[in-house]
Amino acid sequence: MSQKTCLIVRVSARGNAVYTFRDEANSGAILGASRLWGFFFGSRPRAASTTREAVSPLLIVSFQHATVRRDIPPDDPFPEAFRMSFGMEAGEILPDTSEKGGLTMQKILLLLMVLTILGPFGMDAAFASGGSKRPPKRAILLVAFGTSVPEAQKAYVQVENQAKTAFPDVDIRWAYTSRIIRSKLAGQGKTFDSPETALARMMDEGVTHVAILSLHVIPGEEFHDLHRNAMLFSEMAGGFDRVLIARPLLSSHEDLARVASSLVKRVPPSMTGEDAVLFMGHGTENHPADAIYSALNYLLQDTAPNVFVATVSGYPSIGDILPKLKERKPKKICLMPLMAVAGDHARKDMAGEEKDSWKSLLVASGFRCEIVLTGIAEYPEIVEVWLDHLREVLSRL
Repeated sequence: MSQKTCLIVRVSARGNAVYTFRDEANSGAILGASRLWGFFFGSRPRAASTTREAVSPLLIVSFQHATVRRDIPPDDPFPEAFRMSFGMEAGEILPDTSEKGGLTMQKILLLLMVLTILGPFGMDAAFASGGSKRPPKRAILLVAFGTSVPEAQKAYVQVENQAKTAFPDVDIRWAYTSRIIRSKLAGQGKTFDSPETALARMMDEGVTHVAILSLHVIPGEEFHDLHRNAMLFSEMAGGFDRVLIARPLLSSHEDLARVASSLVKRVPPSMTGEDAVLFMGHGTENHPADAIYSALNYLLQDTAPNVFVATVSGYPSIGDILPKLKERKPKKICLMPLMAVAGDHARKDMAGEEKDSWKSLLVASGFRCEIVLTGIAEYPEIVEVWLDHLREVLSRL
């Protein structure tokens, strides 16, 4: 009776591929482990456990019966290297080698060559030392563009207070993405880290799990820069066990509806049905997420026809909205920020005295203006939208 021999490919909690030959007696030898899983296969599966020794079966191939078993989500691509090695399509069950030659010796040798190449680049230290489980240490990183305007800082205070109430047992840190803002604040004796510096500091302090909350309004260019850099930290050997990033404020239709409802309720009571309201968003030129401002403008118009959204550097601009305002002929226009804080954009580009500010352009067109300098992160119900996104990732951390 021939002995059944299997090649078992497993993945550890840190994403290291482990290759083992095993016979029916469950004996075998580890051929290699590689930290190049994500680079080579294009994705990096992770086990639920954070123990370095813990592994979960990923692929089992029987050399005799040529069966394939996958214990990963069905939407994960079957590793390309194995498809190439075995000459199979994704999810295909190989035929019995004794009759149809599905697994030839040449294919087995080709697979062994792949494993041999990968192995030396990243042997998992757990196999040498037996590994050790670190006690979990969670933290939240709140990331914002930042502001050097003292009056605008109260918006971030509001976010922090609500976050501390919602997550009293989790350490909360801050990071500003703007180098200019960090430099200005350093000149005032106030030190704020960049997201990268904050993550490096947390890693050095032994934090194992990080939930990052982006206080950006839309998932634009800055959010994607943050996401890309944070994911690099999750790939570092000996670093975090897991890093997750919560979605920005406007990331779904439900978010848009909740925020639109809040904005309408926050219009000053002094504004009547004969007046108009114009919210200033930042905008992100040449980025698909810029369309979110148009979607929000549509929802607002459907709810309150005299409430508009325009952006500083995207679409719609003040130039796109001005003709509509002239058609409506409101008695007065209220200018309000659609930004987390009422910083320089709100105080200069929106409400400043320069001739190209929104206020100056509207006054020059014959409108009276009322100014509201309140960042939307000062509104508790809008902060809750951000925090709901944070709750979602913390539940998976």
